[in-house]
Amino acid sequence: GDGGAEAQINVGPEAKNFGQLKVGDRVTMELTRALALELRKSSTAEISRQDEADKVGAQAGEAPGGAIGTRTKIMAEVTAVNPESKTVTLKGPNRSIDLAVEDPAQLANIAIGDRVEATYIEAVAFQVTPAAATP
Repeated sequence: GDGGAEAQINVGPEAKNFGQLKVGDRVTMELTRALALELRKSSTAEISRQDEADKVGAQAGEAPGGAIGTRTKIMAEVTAVNPESKTVTLKGPNRSIDLAVEDPAQLANIAIGDRVEATYIEAVAFQVTPAAATP
């Protein structure tokens, strides 16, 4: 890192062009997370979970780099609405959770039995910048 900290990372055999890395190269990693919630009023959609993963890597001869991402889509049912604590309880396929809803207008629009579709995306991308050439 910029402050001189080092991190040791184990990579699997799927890491392409690993042999091109040299001492002094800078490996930059970026983690992105996103959550989108959509209220499905009066829906009777089945409570469910879908997981997807995808990855892209460098081709042979290219500089090392790539990305891996996952997307989880959950359909959950509203089982409780608590205006005092500004929370709703959602029951998904594996567990129930309480979510804060700060906007009173949104909270008033949610009813027990409604469905909420949640999409969670997490992705890690990395690239390698070669070490500066020494004169």
